[in-house]
Amino acid sequence: MRKKGSMYALLATLVTILSSCSTSGSYNYPDANFRENVIVYINGKEYRYKDIYNLFDGKKESASAIFSRANSVLTQFVTPRTTAMKTLVENKMEDYRDQWTTNAKNNNTSYEEERAKTLQSENVLDELALENKLYVNEQVSENEKAYLRDVDGNNSYRYYISEDTTKQFVKDNAPYHVSHILLKLDASGDSEGIANGKISSDDSKQIGGLVKNLISKDSFGSIAQQFSDDTGSAAKYGELADTSNGVAMEKRTSYINEFKLGIYAYDAYINKNTSSSADMKKSVRLPGVALDDNSQDESVAGIIGNTKIGQKQVFGIPLSVALTMSVVADKDKSDSGSKPTNATETQYPRNVYYNNYFNQHSVSFIYDDSDTYDATFLAQIKETYKTDDIKKDIDHIAATADSDPTSVEKGLPARYEEYKEVKEILNTYTADKNSVDYKKKFTAFSSVANAESSLVTYTGNIQKDSNTSKYFAKNSVSQITDASNKNILTDERGNPILVVRGGSDSYQGIHFITVNQNPFVDPENNYKYWTITLPDSTKSEAAFSNDYATNPTFINFVKDSTSQQTVYKERATMIRNDIKASNSSLQQYAIWEYNLAKYNEKHNDDFLSLLGDRKNDVIHYVDAIKKGTKKTANDSLDSSWESYINILNLYDKKQRRDLIPTVCVGYFNRGSYSIKDADKDVNIGEGCHVSI
Repeated sequence: MRKKGSMYALLATLVTILSSCSTSGSYNYPDANFRENVIVYINGKEYRYKDIYNLFDGKKESASAIFSRANSVLTQFVTPRTTAMKTLVENKMEDYRDQWTTNAKNNNTSYEEERAKTLQSENVLDELALENKLYVNEQVSENEKAYLRDVDGNNSYRYYISEDTTKQFVKDNAPYHVSHILLKLDASGDSEGIANGKISSDDSKQIGGLVKNLISKDSFGSIAQQFSDDTGSAAKYGELADTSNGVAMEKRTSYINEFKLGIYAYDAYINKNTSSSADMKKSVRLPGVALDDNSQDESVAGIIGNTKIGQKQVFGIPLSVALTMSVVADKDKSDSGSKPTNATETQYPRNVYYNNYFNQHSVSFIYDDSDTYDATFLAQIKETYKTDDIKKDIDHIAATADSDPTSVEKGLPARYEEYKEVKEILNTYTADKNSVDYKKKFTAFSSVANAESSLVTYTGNIQKDSNTSKYFAKNSVSQITDASNKNILTDERGNPILVVRGGSDSYQGIHFITVNQNPFVDPENNYKYWTITLPDSTKSEAAFSNDYATNPTFINFVKDSTSQQTVYKERATMIRNDIKASNSSLQQYAIWEYNLAKYNEKHNDDFLSLLGDRKNDVIHYVDAIKKGTKKTANDSLDSSWESYINILNLYDKKQRRDLIPTVCVGYFNRGSYSIKDADKDVNIGEGCHVSI
């Protein structure tokens, strides 16, 4: 039961407020412009001080209703009724009256009947109440505009709403500014395609052609325009940013798990700039990390260590293989032009390479293997051709490859065209590793990965089962030799290109991803990336520089005319929309807190004290809404982690068991799987999953 003393204290406070036309104590409401004892309007109904106690203290009212009314009162207290509002309201009332006259004439009714319909639909008693409801609507609108505005921050930077709001936006949402190139595939996304996936000839050519361009002098953005099957981002040079979907990949963004969580996992386990950050892991709710809310799904924490990325392993795609995809795209017969007996599409070279290197739902890098290409190419052939005469030729080629590259042409004319095409591309773009062009597109694996990370690949060979005497493919994940000194492919800004295989109901494909801005690198200052300051060459302050290298911001990521600034302004609008959208479900509560501060600043008092015993109800209600909204988002992210981890483990298990090893490409090219082992009794080809 509420004490009467509290009620009288509240009424006394309100009497003081309402009785002062100008100033009384610390209260000053000359701009409220309310009639006599009326202080607020809710849904068109006026409330005097004597009504306020009942307004907030209805025993059967929910906390939501109490908050709604308190919010309406507060909004009206801090938002004066202006002359402009008066004009708008009077014009709207005239429009209503004109409409009542017109409707009465058209509907063969009376003016009073039409007026009554409107009053009923608006849930008000009379025209004065309707007018007051319109006033309140204008106050709410003006109040929102006052909150959603651009403000000056430190060092000449401008921010949306406030500098602190932008900081909180980055902290809560972890916005990544990303670009990507999507190559859609004809491959199956079901379990059949895990180890034995099939892509079309066009898909294979696309992969090879894209990688060839990525190592050229062209920018990632221009290549995205040409190659990406995501037409929306392709038009924006690969950027995943627009006015409707936001400027960044955030925790709430519904990208496929391989894309979003692949980046998170890479940052948590591999990226030397972020993998030591406990805040980064906590923010993205990395399984197994202690969280403040103790809400992590422990079942997920127990299995992430089984994944390759969880073991700090990232897959490596040899550059030579990526380029070879174009060369072997149409190859469905052996070097001699025959089709290997019982060979299926799964054994086509393009599909063997695809499954071994590009069908990984974990994270992969493309690395420069140009220095070892000759030896690897020859070793595969040597492993495949087992007759003494052929082996003699291969030994000669292997011994003289470095000094006499034409020896490949002399010894293997049928395979030389494949070798020649790939070798020429490698010589064009990777021969001079000290050149500026090369260093713009490649960087050492050790420069982006922490010391504990390794570059790995599937390694397969054909083994004999001692019990059954049958041959089978044995696959394992092996570390790539001297990985720390390998150079991996980057964009022109030095950002590593992450390669992930993924898809949804609408597509299957491979994503080539670059992170333009990572929210966990330089956590103290990363929020400045989301400033809405427009570059301006007429101003000398660093905040207005249009040089991205010295002033990296989302707006500055592109070039624009500093006189027209059309694109710059559009990108500033993207930031505003994203910050607003990221907090849309909680915006009214953010404005509520903004109004509380505004009220306190103006009147040097706490508005919540006016709520009496209902103060804690409102405080707890707002807190519960925030926590509930956060929990829903956290639960969704936890569920995504579980799905992602499960698919990684499924792929690893099935690929190690069923993957056709790359050595089988050699068998296919030779034209026969009937390769005998030393005792001449069993066909090794059975290990390539072909019945002979």
